[in-house]
Amino acid sequence: RTGELQRGGSPGGGGGGGSTAYKVLLVAGPQGTGRSELVAKALLGAEDAKDGAKLAAPKVATTRPPKDGEAESGKFVFLDRLSYDQQLRDGKFVTSDDPADNQGKAPWARELTGLRLEDLLEAGSEGKVAVVDCADTNAADRVALALEARSDVSLVGVWVSLSALADFEARLGSAGGKGGEGGEGELSEEDRRAALQAVIGDIEWGVLSGLFDFTVINDDEPRALGELQNAIDFLDRAAGGNP
Repeated sequence: RTGELQRGGSPGGGGGGGSTAYKVLLVAGPQGTGRSELVAKALLGAEDAKDGAKLAAPKVATTRPPKDGEAESGKFVFLDRLSYDQQLRDGKFVTSDDPADNQGKAPWARELTGLRLEDLLEAGSEGKVAVVDCADTNAADRVALALEARSDVSLVGVWVSLSALADFEARLGSAGGKGGEGGEGELSEEDRRAALQAVIGDIEWGVLSGLFDFTVINDDEPRALGELQNAIDFLDRAAGGNP
């Protein structure tokens, strides 16, 4: 059932009663669902709302230099490569680019980006709900692994999908058409088939992972935003937020 609790009666982590220090909404789903756009609109809508849970996206740690206005935006943590590598070795990152993947790349393409645990917890503290938009299943797995055993964290998972595989195919685009998240980029027939296979694999993982409490079918944006808000409200109440 979409838009309703799937996994159990209380969120993971410390959702068994009383209030918890940190609230985290983990959002994942295959490419082509418009997941990131949905999360961005939920965050923007929460900024304008007069009541309800306050949402926050965790800061992103990166080794790349800041672009205009980014240093003051509060959305990034800019680290030099030595500091980033040391913190990566110290286990401070929940997710990160793999430095080994950057071998042989041009210098400008070797920059690393990741999510640190301290930034994730800061976003979900002081009554806020940290909304983590996971780009792939590996990132979702790592976030859940880092948080599920913590008694001070309430974690709720939201899986964003479409109604049928044909809907994914239409969004990804026919051979030579537009495809990908947000509808950008050309897809060859081979790339389209590979993308559909990746979608099928992601859906199977999402069903079997046990990480997701809510499923949101993003084929109608207002309804999908409402269902996402249901998950946020459930987390906020279960973690000891607004009644």
